[in-house]
Amino acid sequence: ITTLNAPLAIALALIDNLKSQIAKTAALGTVAFLDEDFFIKKSVRELLFDGYPDFLTKLAPILNPKIPFQPSFGWMYGKNETDDGLFVVNTGKADINRVNEIETLNGLPELQFWSGSRCNSLKGAKNGELFNPIPSIDRSLLLFRTNFCRVLSLAWNQTLQSKYGKLRVYRYFPADNSYANSTDYPPNSCYKPNQNVSFADIGDNDGDDVDIPTLLKRVKTLVNDTDVIEKLENLYMDFLANGTQAFDLNANISDHEWGKYRDYPSGVFDLSVCYFGAPVFISNPHFLKADPYFLTTVSGLTPDPTLHQSYLDIEPQTGTPIELELRVQINVHINQLASYFPKYWHMPRIHVPVLWQEFTIHATDDLAGDLHWKLTGPSIIATTISSVFVVIGVLTLLWVLSKPVMRRCKHNNGPVMVADDDNAVGTCDTSALITDNNDHKDSQPVIT
Repeated sequence: ITTLNAPLAIALALIDNLKSQIAKTAALGTVAFLDEDFFIKKSVRELLFDGYPDFLTKLAPILNPKIPFQPSFGWMYGKNETDDGLFVVNTGKADINRVNEIETLNGLPELQFWSGSRCNSLKGAKNGELFNPIPSIDRSLLLFRTNFCRVLSLAWNQTLQSKYGKLRVYRYFPADNSYANSTDYPPNSCYKPNQNVSFADIGDNDGDDVDIPTLLKRVKTLVNDTDVIEKLENLYMDFLANGTQAFDLNANISDHEWGKYRDYPSGVFDLSVCYFGAPVFISNPHFLKADPYFLTTVSGLTPDPTLHQSYLDIEPQTGTPIELELRVQINVHINQLASYFPKYWHMPRIHVPVLWQEFTIHATDDLAGDLHWKLTGPSIIATTISSVFVVIGVLTLLWVLSKPVMRRCKHNNGPVMVADDDNAVGTCDTSALITDNNDHKDSQPVIT
């Protein structure tokens, strides 16, 4: 498929984050030297898990030493068999409502990415594997996923019957203000990068700029790739021959400033602070519920709640998640540095949708059926046993009430037979139920 050249867009953002003017100029010269296109054609396997070799990806640790070296680029390259960190969660022993609440993540009681404590807080958040029992409709739940670098608020939407095990479940949607900017929803103003968390920076420990030979030496140390080193050496020879004119792309490239952070229209969420400065934004697929602005920047999007809405179904008596559909779109922002290259002058400053993915988790039919039986079985058994005892009680009462009649019939000397022309019927004298026995002490059986 034809898609955005994400390594190029990410490289421009990483370059923009550099404080070293020499490093920034050299990096821009490298991008100009490579002369890559902003759109490329790759297979889906390459774009996802397999990855594909990319020159700029190999240089990423030079632009930001915190980025681990990877020979190839893929949105999920190297993600298999990885974990989300060390979680310490509450057992719920003292308070069942706190079961599975996150106490610490990697030894820390809160996140470190954001500028405000409210946005860094993990208090009350759960990782989605188990929630507390919900005796009545709880209007809000907190879900934390490491991929989002934040806690998401889930709002109750409706009560319905699940298609798994015919369980009664509460359905929750992500709150509509999850991706709102701070103008539309002021509490989100703390979702700005923590100034104490640096994207990293190329420069000596004393803050002085480094020269190009030092950068080239670092490349040789970090990147064991002859093609990469050869290209950079050629670039360096060009620099020696032509001086700074070799990199003269723009007369004034301003230093990176934290203050340049800005709000975009509501509907996207900036994850660059926890992805090494890469301009990655998440949103609902097809910009569902986003500001209409985003639908004007790209064509071909058709938001549909039935296809693009995330939701979580929870069985309320046990707090067991029955079904989760987590749908997320990955967007890459094209930043201002593209305009420094004549080849990219016409690139708009927009969020380009790259892909959207759906995480589907649901209970198996056997598990849901077993849970349904454990929830309804005791009631069915109790009702059945109660009904049996009621029937036995009624039959016992009838038997007790009928004992005098049965006793009278047994002690009579003989049956009283009434005969007519057609038949003879045997009867039992039940007068003992309404008259005194002395009135009939001389009575004898009579045959008529």
